[in-house]
Amino acid sequence: MHNWKRWLPFYGPVSVKEVEFTFFGAKDQDGLYKIYDVKSVDIERVKNIADYIIEENEACNDDAKITMEYCDGYMHNSRCPVSKYDPQLEDFVDPPTCIQEEAAEANERKRKISMLETEDVLKECARNPQKANGQGTLDGMAQDSCIYNTKDLIVPQRGKPYRRNERMRGIEMRMGWQIGPKALAWSALGMAIISICIVAWGEQSKDWGNAMAFGQLLAAFLAIIITSARD
Repeated sequence: MHNWKRWLPFYGPVSVKEVEFTFFGAKDQDGLYKIYDVKSVDIERVKNIADYIIEENEACNDDAKITMEYCDGYMHNSRCPVSKYDPQLEDFVDPPTCIQEEAAEANERKRKISMLETEDVLKECARNPQKANGQGTLDGMAQDSCIYNTKDLIVPQRGKPYRRNERMRGIEMRMGWQIGPKALAWSALGMAIISICIVAWGEQSKDWGNAMAFGQLLAAFLAIIITSARD
C-alpha cells in the first residue's frame, strides 16, 4: 500500500483470507517474488477432514473399551495409525501421529474455523492489530502456519532452474474503502460541509457561479483521492 493511503479515513483491509500459492520466477528489482495460482483454502474440505479424524478417534476409544487397548505412551490401539506403522516397510515415510493427538489438533482446527466463519477474525485483526494478541492467527486458522523458517524455505534463484511444485501457505489481504454506517455518516457530513461552503460563499459574494465552481472543485478533489486509492 502506498504510504499516503494509510492516512485516508475508512481505507484499509476489506478482505483477509488464507490462501495457497506457487512461486513464479526469481526475485524482481523490488526484492519481491512473483507468485501465481493463488487459491483460497477450501474450508469445507478442512472441516470434513477434521470431522473424519474426530470420528476415527471416537471409534478408537469405543474399541479400546472392549479390547482394553488404550493409546497411552508407547501403547496404541489397533485402530490407531501408530500401531499400523512399520518402519521397515515405510522407511522414507515420517512416523504417523497418535489418533488422540490428531483429534486434539482437529478440534482446535474446527474452533479456529468457527472464529473465521462467525467473527472473520483475520479481517478484524488486520484492521485492529491489537486484537491479534493471543489469537495466534499467523499460526494458521484453516491451515498450518504461514510463517516459514527462511533456512528451510527454498525460493527461486536468478539463473538457476526452479522445478519445485509444492504449494506455499500465505494470507491474502485486499485493500479498499471500508463501507459501513460510520463511513456513510462521515460521507454525508462531508457533503453537508461542501453545501454549507457553497451557500456561505454565494450569500457573502452574491456570486453563485464561483461558489458552485468552488464546490465542484472540492468535490472533484475528494473524488480524485477516492479513485486514486483503489487497488
